[in-house]
This record gives sequence, C-alpha cells and structure tokens, in this order.
Amino acid sequence: MVQEVRRSILENGSSLTDDVDTQESLWAAEDIDAILDQDPQRVAILQGPVAVEHAHVANRPIKEMLGGIEDYIVEKLLEKYYGGDESRVPYIDYIGSVPAMIDSKLMSSYGINVTSDKTTIYKFGSSLPPVEEWLETLAGSEVHWLRALLRSDIVQKSGYISNPIKRLFSPHASQTVTAKYDAAGAPSGVSLRGAARSFSGHKPTFEAVTVSYDAKTSAIVVLVNEDCQDVAILLEFTFTYHPDQGFAPIHDVTEDRNKRIKAFYWRLWFGQDQTLPETIDHRNELVGPEVTIDAAAIERFCDVSRAGRYVWAFILMSIDGDLFKACPSLEQLQDP
Repeated sequence: MVQEVRRSILENGSSLTDDVDTQESLWAAEDIDAILDQDPQRVAILQGPVAVEHAHVANRPIKEMLGGIEDYIVEKLLEKYYGGDESRVPYIDYIGSVPAMIDSKLMSSYGINVTSDKTTIYKFGSSLPPVEEWLETLAGSEVHWLRALLRSDIVQKSGYISNPIKRLFSPHASQTVTAKYDAAGAPSGVSLRGAARSFSGHKPTFEAVTVSYDAKTSAIVVLVNEDCQDVAILLEFTFTYHPDQGFAPIHDVTEDRNKRIKAFYWRLWFGQDQTLPETIDHRNELVGPEVTIDAAAIERFCDVSRAGRYVWAFILMSIDGDLFKACPSLEQLQDP
C-alpha cells in the first residue's frame, strides 16, 4: 500500500501527506519500484540545510559534486604540507607498503660480496642472513614492482595465496643474485644462479630463476629452470603489477597456468623435446625404456621417477585444479 501511494505521488505530482511514512528521506533510493519507470536517474535526494547553503548550481551531476569535494581536500592538503607546490609531493608507485629499515651492515656481517655497476651482484658464502632481512634488502628502499613481488601476498582469482616468490628468493649458500636496473635506477629484472636445484648438486653458473618486468604492460614473468641432464627445463609463471591496488598489487595470471605446469612436467619426465598432448586417455599405451622390476623398484614406484612418472602423467592430465597441491615439488614452492 505504501509503495502504491509513493508511486502515485511521483506520477501525479501530489504533495506528501501524513498518510505516507516519510521518516527516511531516501526511501526512493531504497525501493526501485517506487521510482517512475524504475529509473535510478530519477531518484531525488533531499538535501539538508547545511548542504543547501553551499549549493549554488541546479541539477549538478553527483560526479561533479563529489569530484569538487575531492579537489578541495587535495588543494587544502597541498597548501598545508607542500606550500601549494605540487612538484614537492613525493611520488611512490602505490600506498600500503612501508619499507623497513635496511641494515647497512647486513652484507658485511654475513660475508656477502657485493659488486655494483649497471647491475648489483650479491654473492653468498656459507653464512646466510635472515630471510626477511635479506628480502627487504633486495626489495630496496623504494616502492616499486619488485618490492610488491617480494613482500606482498598474491591475488589468485578471487582469493589470496601465500607468496611463493619468497621461497624462491630465500638465501642459499654459494648462490649469486643479480639485480638489473634501468636508466632511471628502477629495477628491471633479477636472476638467481646456483644453489637452487630441487635435487642433486648445484651448478654455480646455472641460471635457476629469472624475473623480468615490462613497464609498458605491467607484466612480471618468473622463469624457473630445472637442470635435467644438462638441459634447462623451463617453467613459466606470469603476474601483473597493479599499483592502483596497494592492498593487492600482484595478481597471478591463471590463464593457461595449469597447462604450463603440465607441459613442464611432461618435458621433465619424458624429454625436453617432448610436447604435451592435448588429451590423454588412461587406456593409452606409453612406451618407455625397459626396466628391471625388483623389490627396490617397487618401493620407488610412487616416486616421481621411472615408472612412477607415468602414473603422475595420468594424474596431471586429469586434474584441472590447483596443481601445486598435486605435485610435491610444486607444493614446496607454493609454501614459502
């Protein structure tokens, strides 16, 4: 009944009476059926006496009205803190990350050799710094994509995941970290050599991880290499940098992510020249080298090697969920 009276008032131009509940002046905005033609643009918001005193333009768009308030606040802050000079306002990529104090003695305390030119090279010995202090040092004192990548949680679809990049960049003995910078002094890429293999010995010159940033597209590409019989098997992760979202500046690009992971394991297990098939059936015959089945072979059956790799191949091809939880080595990468 009340809705019908309200609709009649709007359509016929009648004045409000005591018969209509008007204790909430924004009732029309809360009830789309009470608006003529159900058009939100026809909602009339009643101003209070203070707002009316400062309203000098009729039919002013709300965007222009709120924008004027924002401009006024910015003008007053600029005048108060920077004397009205916009050039004095410091610039940062995003708000939300406050760099910690960097210990200037961290490198010397742990015997880390540092050389700088157009790149900065960190060479670890046997003594390693605390992970968090090292990541702060590598991220630097400025707010940019590298700090976001190393120090933020990562958005994956509609949720967050713990940052796997932290684990990749945790310090290891005899590891070499190379940070590259552009002409303006901003980081353009980072690479890790040695001490990052998942199994067996470490080759000091093997480039295990490479991170690059494209400033034009805000794309961050993380390449993880696995040394398999002196051949680098590549696993690619892609992220996008969103400085406009300071609370969540790094987003995981999940498109084709599972396919990239499957292709990596396929090449790792069956040969670097092998191509991931589009589909695979559990009835398909996979032919591999001859092996002698003994007690030790049976115990190793469930490991990701020899016969076990064929079992994992079927599992991987049938999963379209989070493969980090299916593959032990990737699960370790996911959990820093």
